[in-house]
Amino acid sequence: MWLGASFVLVVDQRREAIPAPSSILPQVYATAELLKDECSVPFIVRYRAANTGSLDETAVLRISKALQQQAQLQARCATIVKELTKQGVCTPALLSALHAARDLESLEDLYLPFKPPAKQCLAAKARELGFGPLAERVWSQQMRDAELDAALAAAHDAEEHVLNVLADKISASSNARASLREAFWRDARVELRLVKPEKKPKVASAPADAKGGANADGKEPKPAGKLHDYSSLDGLSSRPSEMSAHRVLAINRAEKEKAVKVVLTPPPQSLHIIFTEALPPRSGRRKALLEKAAESALKRLLLPSMRRAVRSRLTAQAEEAAISVFSRNLRQLLLQRPLRGTAIAGIDPGFRSGCKLVALDAAGRVRDSCVLFPHPPHGDREAARRRLRELLVAFGCTVVAIGNGTASRETQQFVCETLNGVSELSHVRLSVVSESGASVLSVSAASDNADDAHLDVGARGAASIARRLLDPLAELVKIEPKAIGVGMYQHDVSAKLLESELARVVQSCVCEVGVDINTASVALLKHVAGLNAARAAAIAAARPAHGFASRAELKKVKGIGAKSFEQAAGFLRVCGDAASEPLDSTAVHPESYKLAAAVLKHAKLSPADLCSDARRARLVSALTHARSDGGLASLSAAVGAPVETTREVLDALCAASRDARDTLDGPLLLGSQMCQLSDVSIGSRLRGVVRNVTPFGAFVDVGLKQDGLLHSSELERLPGEARPPEPHAVLRVGQTVTVSVVRVDIAKGQLSLSMRQGATPRCGTSAAQASAARGHAHSMAQPPTEAARQVKPTSQPTKRAGRDEPDAVRRTMAKRLP
Repeated sequence: MWLGASFVLVVDQRREAIPAPSSILPQVYATAELLKDECSVPFIVRYRAANTGSLDETAVLRISKALQQQAQLQARCATIVKELTKQGVCTPALLSALHAARDLESLEDLYLPFKPPAKQCLAAKARELGFGPLAERVWSQQMRDAELDAALAAAHDAEEHVLNVLADKISASSNARASLREAFWRDARVELRLVKPEKKPKVASAPADAKGGANADGKEPKPAGKLHDYSSLDGLSSRPSEMSAHRVLAINRAEKEKAVKVVLTPPPQSLHIIFTEALPPRSGRRKALLEKAAESALKRLLLPSMRRAVRSRLTAQAEEAAISVFSRNLRQLLLQRPLRGTAIAGIDPGFRSGCKLVALDAAGRVRDSCVLFPHPPHGDREAARRRLRELLVAFGCTVVAIGNGTASRETQQFVCETLNGVSELSHVRLSVVSESGASVLSVSAASDNADDAHLDVGARGAASIARRLLDPLAELVKIEPKAIGVGMYQHDVSAKLLESELARVVQSCVCEVGVDINTASVALLKHVAGLNAARAAAIAAARPAHGFASRAELKKVKGIGAKSFEQAAGFLRVCGDAASEPLDSTAVHPESYKLAAAVLKHAKLSPADLCSDARRARLVSALTHARSDGGLASLSAAVGAPVETTREVLDALCAASRDARDTLDGPLLLGSQMCQLSDVSIGSRLRGVVRNVTPFGAFVDVGLKQDGLLHSSELERLPGEARPPEPHAVLRVGQTVTVSVVRVDIAKGQLSLSMRQGATPRCGTSAAQASAARGHAHSMAQPPTEAARQVKPTSQPTKRAGRDEPDAVRRTMAKRLP
């Protein structure tokens, strides 16, 4: 069985750790068999390490992708072989070449000479007129020059028809097409120029209705669409192989909007490739005729095909890169640290419609809700202060979560002023939360639950903002990932591919953290490996009032068969006093309970030691030595289990009471008191939160309405390196950073930031701004007011620099501005 190029990548990644690439093939084949047996990737990575040789999730995903590509290739190959057999042209040599093809392009190239022609093509018309045999004789050198001249002169337009047949034959050369594709990718030029918009005649709009602003025909007037600025693309000239993913997607969008014209100039050696790869030996009159046919084939048939192939390859690679960026950012966002056991007040800020306020208890249930009007045009600030204080005191809220949308900064100032001087609220902290997708969730079916049934749409949005602090994973899985807004050109990539990849990321995150089966929502349960929406709903419906007592009870739920239970059980937890089996609260799979008991017995412990904090600490201490390499080998031999399985059980036991997200810090209060972009001075140093990371930089929330762009060129260079690091290597979504302002464009609403020491103002900065930069180069932004000082900040989710961090991350974090 051919496993595809993706498997070569798996081998290459492990080449330094193994004597020969062939030694990993048994693990690859074992993984392939597990995938064919409908095992999920999280299940394989965590519970089948003994079979796969501890391949990580990335390697297993590559194998899965290669299997899918192989299935597509085999299906297409079978279709082609069936068609060629029907035509009677499927020779052993051709059949062997078809089975040896490594990709769909090579397969289609081999099939092209035998593919039924389009009825309207010039070659088909020439063959219908009887010029096919003459063209074949010219191709096979069966005619002398005099005979050829006579044959061409015998009929009107004979030479043109023969050229059309020869051009069609030349364009079907698989060798020439493969060489041309590579030459176009390497040496062609993609050139762009802006298209001047057509002047459209002004059309008088229909009169608006006096009541609601609708037109006379009853339809709502359409707002003018926002035009994108594509001036940076004008005059662009680049080789396809050198184009970045975000540039390709920008070009595709601009071309779709008819803002630019894209021209792909072929490489200069194109005709030479056809002469050497596609034409037979030639001389005399045949040479001139064949080379003329080659020029026609290149111009009419091959150039359009190559252009489509290059654009398709560019788009496919750009989409893959964009989806990778989205999935990486989504993973970091979902795995932010939760604020467990905290009563939180959530505020969805607004001006005209007011600030929607809700109070949540430590379990995430809404206890009260109301609407405050502290901002113009209402401005009932004193009443809003009084109501906010009453709600915070009544329900013991210790954190106020404020959405980062419209009126966010004004609402932060209002909350700080409200808390100032109130001794009973001196412990309350403040956090600014991304509200992306909150409005989508508030009107979606995912928000319809018993706790929120009495809330209006605005209050649901505020509750979602608060729950993103309480448990980001449990709340954000309710939202369609595309609505969260941590991607790059997410509306310009394949919706099917994006949805599939993001669903996989959500499942991976849910399985990494684990789910309490007695408290999890259906929206969370459906992302557990082995479950779906129907099975999750069945579990919720069958959940007893006192909760499930053990994992084994899941087998009684309708729709949960042996396979579903096997895949899901290890990621589901039964916690608290309801659990009849202590191991049900860990990540140990039920199939390994006997092994876990043997491991605990070997360490003179028992599963009961998992039930209390004091005994659990003793358990972790006792198993620490066993997790070392020498201790692990002896323990595996003692319990009679593979090393990988023993390590898996030990890791699960030691992490029984620990959430992987606990290694991150909590949310941060942004100390800036600026409310508008015009308040920013160049050279100011601000603290902000990374909201999105892309290949060209990151977007940082510094407390303004607009996120600032931290371009990749403005990242701090590592010692001994001339180029700045890749953004995703040193930044992550949710990370707290200190940045300097290097450019402000109030007209466009843009803010440029830098993490470099001694950063200078960027091009386009006015003289006055440059002067301001010199005066503020070593100063902070406007100091926080006394009201802000009264509020205790917490820290933003950011991974601590430790042993598990890449060196680049540790060095960059060590150099972070104070």
